Amino acid sequence: LIPTRLETLVLFGYFLLHGIFLSSYNVDHHELISDFKNQMIIYASDRAGILAFAHFPLIVLFGGRNNFLHWLTGIRYKSFITYHKWLGRVMLVDCMIHAIGYTYHAFLRNYWKYVKHSTLWSYGRHGMIILGVIVFFSFFFFRRHYYEFFLITHIMLAAAFFYACWRHCYTLGWTEWITIAVIFWLADRVLRLVKILFFGFPSAKIEMCGEFLIKVTIPKPHKTWMAKPGQYIYLSFLRPTFFWQSHPFTVMDSLVDEGQLIVVITVKKGLTSRLKNYVLQ
Repeated sequence: LIPTRLETLVLFGYFLLHGIFLSSYNVDHHELISDFKNQMIIYASDRAGILAFAHFPLIVLFGGRNNFLHWLTGIRYKSFITYHKWLGRVMLVDCMIHAIGYTYHAFLRNYWKYVKHSTLWSYGRHGMIILGVIVFFSFFFFRRHYYEFFLITHIMLAAAFFYACWRHCYTLGWTEWITIAVIFWLADRVLRLVKILFFGFPSAKIEMCGEFLIKVTIPKPHKTWMAKPGQYIYLSFLRPTFFWQSHPFTVMDSLVDEGQLIVVITVKKGLTSRLKNYVLQ
């Protein structure tokens, strides 16, 4: 839950850079078009909205399992998830600044009643609410105790948020950020499918080792597929109640049969508990 020292330094640099971008304005001190107060409200609101959209590609990229930056840098997946969470929180702050600023300006300039039901403002409100719900249900309590609920709602709400943001700005611009994020998301899914097809659907042997350990023996589809120290795989079990889930587990080559992979699973709650019950039955 707590970022490492290196992750903290990276986040500090990100917060610093974000603050610089958010506070940089070209103010017209002669006030030829608008007074200083209204300029600051609009500039800050616009900056925050644009920065919020600029988070889209990074949030999707850092949250994906097939992150090419992971391959290039060797940075741990856990670190990218840490950045993914903080990017989402800062994006929420940007959206709040954008929404509050424009709402205040609308009341200040007396045009709220003309725009409050427009497509632009309606989908902006919807997106703001959806993002707040996403961040709220991403807290550790929900992930730990209601992981399936968190996972399903996270995906569904994220899709709704993308749509709301697209409708909010498709006549104004800035949708390129969403397009890039969608490309990253689709590429991640395609790579997952390619990896699954390459590995195949082997019939694994699952057995209990004591009361809280499950041993999974998986035939290797290719002799060239070698497990490396510290490597993990995402394992899916084709059972009706949890076939759609895949969780990371440490994997190793069998010391007995070179054509087998071994995964040892500690029984906890959720999927592992249901897997244990299935094996015992």
